[in-house]
Amino acid sequence: MLRRPGVGEGFFALRWSGRIVAMFAHRRLREKPPTGGVSVYRESIPLDEALVGPGRRLLEALDWQGVAMVECKREETTGRQVIMEVNGRFWGSLQLAIDAGVDFPSLLVRCAAGETVPETRQYDVGIRSRWFWGDVDHLYLRLRDPRAGSRLRALLDFFRVRPGRDRAEVWRWRDPAPFVVETLQWLRSLLSRVTPRR
Repeated sequence: MLRRPGVGEGFFALRWSGRIVAMFAHRRLREKPPTGGVSVYRESIPLDEALVGPGRRLLEALDWQGVAMVECKREETTGRQVIMEVNGRFWGSLQLAIDAGVDFPSLLVRCAAGETVPETRQYDVGIRSRWFWGDVDHLYLRLRDPRAGSRLRALLDFFRVRPGRDRAEVWRWRDPAPFVVETLQWLRSLLSRVTPRR
């Protein structure tokens, strides 16, 4: 498998009836596993043409209708965007887009219902979203791998949370049930890994 060092970035779009209705972009700050995988901590970023341009052209060439995520890696040496994959569905970090001001599910429903939906290009930049249990897994993997760098830095990064900027992906005061269910599933998975089989 070919590995490309760089920062993971994503371009997210809703295209309907031949036009882009909404766009959003984020940068991965932490992943699980730490060497590259699903994002567990990410930040909304401006719509940079180097990221948006290739994604738009690809969706237009496919005459895409619906939501899509174009996942890229920005090369460390050149700054060039390399497309890693395209997901034609809602993505795991969807809550970040909603928290930043782009409610893709609502916009998609309105498009499917036949409404004329104005284009959405504006959202809050610098909003961060954290998948808590995924971030716990990220921390665990960094602490047990001596090649992963400073353990102290990993702990400090994990506990550095800023209210107003950092949002919880799953936990919501008005609806705590999803977080409770996910916590129980995470604990069950942990127990199955540490309990010896008979």
